[in-house]
Amino acid sequence: MSDDYDLVRMSGDRLGDFSLLAEDAFGVKPTLEDNKNLFDTTAWGTSYVAYLACKRDRGDAAAFYGIFPCYVEYHGKKYLAAQSGSTMTHTKHRKKGLFYRTAKKTFELAREEGIGFIFGFPNPTSYPGFMKMEWSH
Repeated sequence: MSDDYDLVRMSGDRLGDFSLLAEDAFGVKPTLEDNKNLFDTTAWGTSYVAYLACKRDRGDAAAFYGIFPCYVEYHGKKYLAAQSGSTMTHTKHRKKGLFYRTAKKTFELAREEGIGFIFGFPNPTSYPGFMKMEWSH
């Protein structure tokens, strides 16, 4: 795991970084408006529950892990939960433990924000990482 990266909480000021990462990871560059809509989760009492790993020497975003709050109802009771989404690492920064570091930091933030549990639908690339973090299948 490299110490050449700082973990920075996602914010409205970093939406451009998110777009650049998405372009590299997914081949699609979301617009600023798309990103604003994606991260507009204040209705659930919290927003930007996510971290970027940024290259220390240049500040470039190298990885992202984020969750998106929502309510889940179970046996008539409403819970604050979150869906994992848009996990990505820039192709030039893979295999450096950034997925794990950003995910763990985001999970800590989720607990602080009162999020009871996180669920997700990992792709074949992220699935092994989620299993290492003791997610249940």
